[in-house]
Amino acid sequence: MKISYFSIIIIVVTMTSIAIISVMFFQISTLQSQTKILDQTNKKLATNLTNYQDLFGIIPKNYTFMPFELKTNVYVAGPIDIIPVTTVRANQPYQVVANITKMENMQPLIYYYCIVQVSNSTGLGYHVGWGQGIFIPKQSFSQCAVSWTPTVSGNYTLTAFAWRSLFGSPLANASMKYVQVLP
Repeated sequence: MKISYFSIIIIVVTMTSIAIISVMFFQISTLQSQTKILDQTNKKLATNLTNYQDLFGIIPKNYTFMPFELKTNVYVAGPIDIIPVTTVRANQPYQVVANITKMENMQPLIYYYCIVQVSNSTGLGYHVGWGQGIFIPKQSFSQCAVSWTPTVSGNYTLTAFAWRSLFGSPLANASMKYVQVLP
């Protein structure tokens, strides 16, 4: 009897050891596979980072102090696209779109806030919205849009600003457009 219990213990220990070794072998194999994938990914990233300079150019350390000039243009577009509309009607949804153009390509990165204001015929700010954007080095054009649903017919003034911060200084002269809203 003692021999059979001893034989069973040896068989159980052997089987457990084989199972543990098999699991460890599988984990090592998986780890090697993941390491290979990581190495391939790192090589691709290194290639992409090398191509980064081709895409963005060399960004100097003092890029925030380099000169630049922006220009804004504002218009009314449909509710879904950015194609200008010629007729604006009350109680219809629209977008007020501000095109922002970088005139000089000196500064590699420009962060800006786009502020759009709609004023009624008395000059009071009727609707204000804002967005945030960035110009990358080889980009010269950006847009922001604010939804607007005029509720009263009349004459309105659209104004678009590009500012360094919401409470800072303007980066470009304001762009204005007059719009008549029909009933």
